[in-house]
Formats: sequence, C-alpha cells, structure tokens
Amino acid sequence: MTIKLLRLILEDKKKGFLNEGIKIFSYIYRLDFEVKLRKLNDLMKDGLINEEEFKRKREEILSEKW
Repeated sequence: MTIKLLRLILEDKKKGFLNEGIKIFSYIYRLDFEVKLRKLNDLMKDGLINEEEFKRKREEILSEKW
C-alpha cells in the first residue's frame, strides 16, 4: 500500500469518512491476497515449487487475517 493512499484514508477519517477509507483499505488488502495466491500458482505451474510447497504456502497465505 502506498503512503499516498494511507494519507488519503487518514484525511477521510478526519472528515468523518472513515467507513469509506476502511472499505478502500479492505479492498486493497484483499487484492494483495489474490496477487499472492496467483503468484504462488504461477510458481507451481512454472515448476519452481512442488505441490507440497504450494499447498503449505497456500495454507499460510489463507491463514493470514483478511
């Protein structure tokens, strides 16, 4: 997440728009999970990690707080 986005969220909080800032933050955070999972899948497809490593890391990613 960029510092610019964090500043925008803080400005929204000061203006009383905290809920919108939280929605944006949540959306970006979910995108991060998607990027991690897709990258992990690509690593396995490319033969850079095996299925066991894939499953272990996938579970680790999915166990992170959303």
